Amino acid sequence: RRAAEALGVAGRLRIRPGLFREAIAGLPGDVRFALAHVDCNLYASTDDACRFAVPRTAPGGAVVFDDYHGLRDLGARLAVDRFRAEHPLAIRRLCGSSAYAVIPGR
Repeated sequence: RRAAEALGVAGRLRIRPGLFREAIAGLPGDVRFALAHVDCNLYASTDDACRFAVPRTAPGGAVVFDDYHGLRDLGARLAVDRFRAEHPLAIRRLCGSSAYAVIPGR
């Protein structure tokens, strides 16, 4: 929250702490994203995040996968790769252990 306030964007964010599945439970079904940053580390949470965030990210928007190239976070990579087997996403290296995908036009 402090970082968002320092950047002047705190009013445009909703921080929902907790397990991902619980945190998204109260969000409206029509919520849309220009950018989604998935930082879940674990297979189940990353899978939940992919299934929720990717379809709601606008064409031309991006999804960042914080732990995709992490050596200790193989569950995150496995979840993203299994999701990609069902939904075409081109993954690009970002920096460190991160990767991203630009959502194609639908």
